[in-house]
Amino acid sequence: MERSNTYYYANKSIFGAEGDFITAPEISQIFGEMVGIWLLLQCEKYATTTPHIIELGPGRGTLMKDILRVFKRYPHYRPNIHLVETSQNLQDIQKKILLPSTHSISWHKDFPKIMGPTFIIANEFFDALPLQQYFFQYHQWHEVHVNYDEAFHIVFSPVDQKDLPINADEGAFFETSPASHHYAKKIADYLHHHGGAALLIDYGDYIPQNRFGETFQALSQHRYVNPFDYLGEADLTYQVDFAALDSLFKKYSLATHFSTQRDFLKAHGFEERLSKILSTCSDASIKKDQYIRAQRLVHPEAMGQLFKALEIFKI
Repeated sequence: MERSNTYYYANKSIFGAEGDFITAPEISQIFGEMVGIWLLLQCEKYATTTPHIIELGPGRGTLMKDILRVFKRYPHYRPNIHLVETSQNLQDIQKKILLPSTHSISWHKDFPKIMGPTFIIANEFFDALPLQQYFFQYHQWHEVHVNYDEAFHIVFSPVDQKDLPINADEGAFFETSPASHHYAKKIADYLHHHGGAALLIDYGDYIPQNRFGETFQALSQHRYVNPFDYLGEADLTYQVDFAALDSLFKKYSLATHFSTQRDFLKAHGFEERLSKILSTCSDASIKKDQYIRAQRLVHPEAMGQLFKALEIFKI
């Protein structure tokens, strides 16, 4: 999964209608603007006008572009922007969208070494990190590996008995992501030492105990596909385990707040901003398009319920 996604993000045009999937910032500018308002609230809470803002996996740079549009209205805030991006291809795209800028913007392959209040944004970042999957069969847990069948087709194959501290029904799946825990620990360490807050928004769920189920999937051209038929050509993803992340952050004595994407956006002025945008649309077709796009972010049967938001704060 790691090797396939690394190649995929480095070499394909993946975002938008012509790509494989559309992220929330690409759907409507309101998403990024609400994140921008959240950041302004954190600046006020932590009494800083020059925060460090780190974005993990910035995509095409659309989210940060919309965030900086909000900050432009409050020029006394002078954030230092740090984009963590391993793909040179995506870095080049981000630079075309974000530069030149009146703000300090720098690019990094990993977390930057900085001092002072830090606010970390990760939108649809954790769901693309590699996971480990286990299958319960004959009263044993077996880790799911990639293997070959007799015809030399690539397949999933449960192998190696594993002792996991949970029992389950026959045929159950259990997923965990050490890579996600690695990044979560880095975020927790940043907040613990420098102060600040983090916002994680992603496709996932919150099941406190015994989160069973197979959520791994591959997306290509907005449809589900067999990942082995599209190695390096499809987005490999799974539902983020927000309960596990929440538990980890609390071990660092950090405060957290969990909500659906719908509730998060509405709490930060979604309805008011949508009303303002619609009132400026003179063309009926554009007005309808803006409304449909915005509703996709918050409708319970679209992204509103499926996507979640986890806020983390240094107490």
